[in-house]
Amino acid sequence: MAFYRKRGSDWVISSEANKLLAALVNECMNKTLNDCDPAATCMDNPLSYECLCREGYLDVSPNPVKKPGRKCMKR
Repeated sequence: MAFYRKRGSDWVISSEANKLLAALVNECMNKTLNDCDPAATCMDNPLSYECLCREGYLDVSPNPVKKPGRKCMKR
């Protein structure tokens, strides 16, 4: 069973009510925590984040399958 609770400005997940396992951080809220291109949309998920080039841009990232949205070029 997992417990979710607020600690400061972050949510944390624990297997026990008093044991911290991981802090849930929204990497998209701070540009220093993600490497999405400025022309990409950052989408937060529970364990990480994803980048997606916005409409009108082509994904030219070095590894667009595993790390999309890191380099976007206007079409």
